[in-house]
Amino acid sequence: MPTTSDQALENLAMLQDYRRAAFGKENADIIFGASVEAQEYAIRRNAIVYNDNLYAAQKGQLLKELNSDMWGDELTADADVPTYTRYQEKLQFYKEGYGRVAH
Repeated sequence: MPTTSDQALENLAMLQDYRRAAFGKENADIIFGASVEAQEYAIRRNAIVYNDNLYAAQKGQLLKELNSDMWGDELTADADVPTYTRYQEKLQFYKEGYGRVAH
């Protein structure tokens, strides 16, 4: 089991490499590509949200950059996040021990 987001991303990449070896690159990317991208996004997003060394404003900026990096001008994955989930994440941004508020 991975203990860091970097390890989780490495495992995801190794899994996709295995799939590419088994099915061929084109087929594996067609079959599993969207799922891999969604899993990568979730891992990277959680690494930001749960980073207790960042201020809340920094987390918000990093999430914007993540969306831009991963989705560009396409619809962002954030569009599919339920309102309640967004609310809970905002609370997590400011939660004592998980996010600092700049003064």
